[in-house]
Amino acid sequence: MKREMTLVLSLFFFVAAASTQTANAQARKDVSLQFKISRAGLEVTDYKKVALLTDIEEYYDENVGAGKIGLTDAMIRKECETRLGQVGLEPTSGFTRPEYLSVKVSIRYRSFYIAIQFCRPVSYAVEDTQFMKYGAVTWQRIFPGQHGYEPEYILESLGNLLDEFTREYLKANSK
Repeated sequence: MKREMTLVLSLFFFVAAASTQTANAQARKDVSLQFKISRAGLEVTDYKKVALLTDIEEYYDENVGAGKIGLTDAMIRKECETRLGQVGLEPTSGFTRPEYLSVKVSIRYRSFYIAIQFCRPVSYAVEDTQFMKYGAVTWQRIFPGQHGYEPEYILESLGNLLDEFTREYLKANSK
């Protein structure tokens, strides 16, 4: 009788533990259904409109005599708008969307770098607590170089990076 009681209790605890694990697994499964896995970090609902932010930083050494090379924020913005428009995307200004493309050109003496970043809201869960991060960088390319006192090389390099972005962006959003 004692053995049968032990067997019944053991079976009861085993079934109770199994059902608890199944309920926890179901709860985790339900939470994970809220998230869509992103392979590129570039997926958006209305991909035709791209919020575009441009910035230029210029630092020159007067002792070297570099002077300004004639690159302006307007030239950078025009290059971005042209490249995006060529593939059927519509650039918009400012933070008009939760995701945006940030283009920064920095000129330091005779050198420059271009940083292109696609930023978006990202949500994630840690121990059943859900978090949201706005402006998370999900795609990025950086290109360093020397400008040779001509803005055309910088704009050409920017164009190449934008072409890479648009290829990957359109691929990620194709249906």
